[in-house]
Order: sequence, then structure tokens, then C-alpha cells
Amino acid sequence: MAHDHVLTATGAWDFLPYRISIGYSNQDGILKTDNMRRLTASVNLTPSLLDDNLQLTFNARASLVENFFADQGAIGAALRMDPTQPVLDDRSIFGGHFAWRVGNRPTPGTSNPVAMLNFRDDEATANRFIGNFRANYRFPFLPDLRANLNVAYDHSSSEGNTFTPDYAPWSFFQGGFRGNYWQDRTNQLFDFYLNYNRSLDAIASHIDLTVGYSYQRFWHRGSSFGESNPDNLAFRLGQNPDRHRIITPDVPYESEQVLIGFFGRLNYTLLDRYLLTFTLRNDHTSRFSPDNRSGLFPSMAFAWQVNEEPFMAEADFVSELKFRAGIGVTGQENLGTGDYPWMARYTRSLLGASFPWGSPTNFIPTLRPAGHDRNLRWEETTTYNVGLDWGIFGHRYYGSLNFFVRDTRNLINFIPVPAGTNLTNFITTNVGSLQNIGAELSVFTRPIVTDNFSWLLGFNASWNETEITKLTVVDDPDYLGVLVGGIAGGIGNNVQIHSVGHAPYSFFVFQQVYDPQGRPIEGVFVDRNNDGTIDEGDLYHFQNRAPKYFMGLTSEFSYRNWSLSFAGRANIGNFVYDNVRSDAGTLSWLFNTRGPYLSNVHREALEVGFNRPHLLSDYFVRDASFFKMDHITLSYNFGNILGGGSNLMLSGIVQNAFVITQYEGIDPEVFGGIDNNIYPRPRNFVLSLSLQF
Repeated sequence: MAHDHVLTATGAWDFLPYRISIGYSNQDGILKTDNMRRLTASVNLTPSLLDDNLQLTFNARASLVENFFADQGAIGAALRMDPTQPVLDDRSIFGGHFAWRVGNRPTPGTSNPVAMLNFRDDEATANRFIGNFRANYRFPFLPDLRANLNVAYDHSSSEGNTFTPDYAPWSFFQGGFRGNYWQDRTNQLFDFYLNYNRSLDAIASHIDLTVGYSYQRFWHRGSSFGESNPDNLAFRLGQNPDRHRIITPDVPYESEQVLIGFFGRLNYTLLDRYLLTFTLRNDHTSRFSPDNRSGLFPSMAFAWQVNEEPFMAEADFVSELKFRAGIGVTGQENLGTGDYPWMARYTRSLLGASFPWGSPTNFIPTLRPAGHDRNLRWEETTTYNVGLDWGIFGHRYYGSLNFFVRDTRNLINFIPVPAGTNLTNFITTNVGSLQNIGAELSVFTRPIVTDNFSWLLGFNASWNETEITKLTVVDDPDYLGVLVGGIAGGIGNNVQIHSVGHAPYSFFVFQQVYDPQGRPIEGVFVDRNNDGTIDEGDLYHFQNRAPKYFMGLTSEFSYRNWSLSFAGRANIGNFVYDNVRSDAGTLSWLFNTRGPYLSNVHREALEVGFNRPHLLSDYFVRDASFFKMDHITLSYNFGNILGGGSNLMLSGIVQNAFVITQYEGIDPEVFGGIDNNIYPRPRNFVLSLSLQF
């Protein structure tokens, strides 16, 4: 359930146009205890001064957000929990909820998903302010020259608390958990550029020249603290005599990143049909060492407006025919995490290593040297593209066609390194390259246009293929690649790989053998290297998570005051590893002697009959192609029924209306390509009422 309200006022005080709005949202999530409440207010002022030579824009927006987070692990627990057991148990010492136990001791087993929601208190509040000032000044003595200034400030502060009681079975021996955290973030922006725009009639030309400077600073600080309770229920029941207290100390952190750029752009037009664009950026980032901070990124593009040529004068049905071609280099310095990968520094241990401090019950996490690479530099992508834009019959029919090739080198990756290197097992560095080839097509038309009825129909499609072309500093044909894509069902299992000659995140699995009826034979795989044994040497690359084709469909019908629109999209050729079936689709999952306890098994266990997991079988890599209808909207405009220039519109919207797919999981659109414990996308029914005075 969700509701959203916005009240907006627009007008002008003398020379000062304004727009003021306030809003309130309240939205429940799919899970029982998920909720978000948001209050917003914004002001927009757009005065013009000095005979309209100076145009100013002031924007300010403030928001207060309260979040109540549910334990998303309850989704996986709901799939695996024994459905014959009750949710509540009056005899249970575990908060009155059912739990697998022997006497007063909880035993290993799937956690009660309702208890996971009810026993977790995770709340956070966030305050945010965004301010923006823009100034555009036209010099009276040189009206072709304009100065533009853009200053922005974005600040947010948040704090939260988490609490799990000591009677939660999964936290029983640790004594529950209590934690808190806070964080401040600031993003500052300063842009200034000069723009000179002039027509040179004597040579039938037009120039548009821009030069500028940009500064952006990202800063954040915060801390977090957590501890268990030594005088907990387990201790009082004699189940935890050592009374260990685990503390995550309140260690503050602070970090910043600065980006500085100098840029220029020249647009030159000749005879209204030949267009040339040249741009150059010189960017600097604090994320790299002083020797490598600067990056130079040029680009050039050419366009030919063919329909403006004299030989096209008789083809008046052609409203646009433009040929485009370009080449350009862009830089990327996004590391994913961390702002100082080139500096030697210390960080907390990855595996939670700790030592007693002060007393035998207090444990302090240890620090370890972090990996660093002083030679880290910009990742660069060179793009080559050609395209065609067209329109006929007054743009009754129009569209575009594009082809592109992207070569990326010096990929920024977080990769494993040999033990003893840099005193760490992982490092952020530049290694590898990849190539992306694709094509894009879009077609729009208005098949019907009358006084009372109109119809707009649009279709777009793209084809995309990506291949890793290099992964090591020195070419090594025997190098297999980097295993990625961790899965549930074991320790250290990965089902994807980055390898030269293949797409990123390709699945790396065994080839399943099937019986004459098409059923997979348990534990039987193809001996691909013909050495007589089934081992790592028989793993092979099989499909990948990225679709080969994207398609989109939009349409809008208008009849008098009625309008109906929809938008849908399709992914074709994307594959998903179904970790739900591979993990919980075996008969051995049904009964576990460690508890003992029973678990809900996926129907796959009965349909296929696997007794134990075979996690690396390509049987679980499924075609997840789909078509999704993102929204269907029906609106009616009542017009000025209240008088005074008012306007009333009523709309009904269905979001995530339906999905067409052969994939049997919850959702075929899985980020990362591994379907395990995803948060389901809701289907929303929205009633919208808009009233303007």
C-alpha cells in the first residue's frame, strides 16, 4: 500500500516568478515490516534582471525520510522453511515464535521467516538539502557571448539503529545485537563556461564555441558501533557459560574525492547542412597518484544534413535525412569502493579477525594492510559510431539507425593477487581490455491523426555483444581467467568467469548428460577434455547474463479527453543461474540430521530426483528472456469544470503490469545473473488525481 501527495503553487511576485511545492509519501514494501515515509519541500525562483540580459535560477529542495528496513533474508527463509510448522508457538522461549530446538537450545535449521521480520528492528532517518544557483549573462556590448555559472550543494545526514533480541534463535548464542550508525555526505559543484554563438553570413557558416571549468567535491564521514549482550538469555539458561561479548568499536571514518575538469567544444555549421563538432576534456581526479591524475579525452563528430542538398529539392516528402559519424575517448575513474587505492593504508580485516582487549569477554577487530597500486590510472573507452536519422511526410514517420564499436582498455578491476604481494590478497589496478559491438534502431510513427483521435506508436531495438580481449599484463594463453559469481549451497563456489575471448560474467559449468527422456542424469557430466575423469578441466563457458537483444515498445492513443498509453520492453538471450533450484531442489535438503530438522524443498527435487546438490551443472543455467509491460496508463481530462481556469485530470496506472517468459523463477530480470534471494518487484495499481487552479 502506498500513497503520494504533492501540492504545487506557481505564479509571480512582480519580477520574480516562483514555483513552490510540498509533498508527502508513505510506501509499504513487499515484506511485512518494510516501510518508507518521506516529506519534501521545494522552491524555484527564476528572475530576469538588467533588461533580461541576466537570467537567474534558484532551486532549493529539502526532504526528511524515515525508513523501516525488513530483513530481506526472510525471502529465502520463506522458500526453505518447513511449511507444516506453525508460525507461533506459545511454549517457545524464542519470543513465542516457532524455532527448531532441542530443549532450550536452538539447533541449525531454516529460520522462521516471520520471526526474522518481527525480531529485527532496523530504523533510519535521513535529512537532505539540495541547493542550486544558475546564472546566464549576455554581454550587452557583445550579445553573441554568454557567461554561465552553475553552483550546487547537496548535503545529507543520516542515522540509524539496529536491534536483534537475545531470544532470536539465530542470535541466541551471540546474545543478540545492538548497533547504531551515522553518516554525513556532501557533494559540491562549481561549473563556469563561456559560450560564443554567431552566424557568419558572408561564408554561410555558424559557429558555437564553448570553453569552461568544472570542480566537484565528494565528501563523507561517519561511524558505526555494535555489541552483543554478555548477560543474555543463553547465559542465564546455562547455554553460554563464557559470556563472550563481541564489540565492533566505534571507529569514525572520513573520505573525500575531488574531480577537476577543463573543457572546450566547437560546433561549426556550413551551408546549414555540414556540421562538425570537436570537444576536448582535461580531467583530474584525486583517486589516482599525482603522476596519473590527469586524463585527456578528445572527440570529433561529423553530420551531413542530406535533405538540405539542392538535389533533394524535389523530394519534399523527406523531412529529415541526416548522416552522422564520430569518434571519441571517455575516461572512467569509478572504483566501486574506496577513494585512496593508490595510497598505502590500513583497513579492517576481511574475515572479522579479533583479539581480546581489556577483559576476556571484549573482542576488538584487527587491522590489516590494504592493497594499493601507485600506478593506477584512468580507464579509457574509445567509441566509433555511424548513424542515420530520417523522417518522412512531415515527420509522420521518423527514426534512427546507429552502429558502434567501443574499445575499453586499462580496465579498473578489484582482482586477487598472489599471496605476499602488497601484504594483501586483493588489489585495485588496471588490467585487461574489452570490446563492445552493437547496433540500435528506433522507429516512430503516427498512423492515425484526426481532429479527435491520434495514435503514436514507437519501437526500438538494439543488439549488443561484449568480449574480453585482454586480462593480463603479459599475454598468457594458458590463463583461464577470474572466477566470479558466488552462489549459495557451499563455500567458495563460483559459477561465472571472466576469460579472454568470452563475454564478462560468462557461466563456467559442467555439461550435463541427459537420459533418452530428456531428464538430467545425476552426477553424470561430459568429459570434455577426454582424460577419463570429471574435474575442473571439464568446466566450459556456457552463455552469459547479458541479453543479446533489447527491444522496446511504446504507444499512446488520444481520443478527445481520453488518453491511453503503455510502454513495454523485452530482453532476449539473457541467461540466469537458478540458485534456488540448484540449492533447495534436492532430496537431501528435505531432512537434515544436524538438527534434526525438515526443510521445504523445491518441486525440482521430485521432478528431477537429484539426491544431492550438483551446483556447477549447466542444467541450472536457464534462458530468462522476457517481455515486460512496464506501465499501462488510462487518463481522462475533465478540463475546466471548476471554473477559474482550473484543470482536473484523473489517471489510473498499472506498473509492472505483466511478464511473458519461460523462466520459472520469481523474476527473470536478475541483476548479476544469479537468482538466489532477490527482492520481488511489486505490481502497483496507482490512482492519480491532478487538480490545477
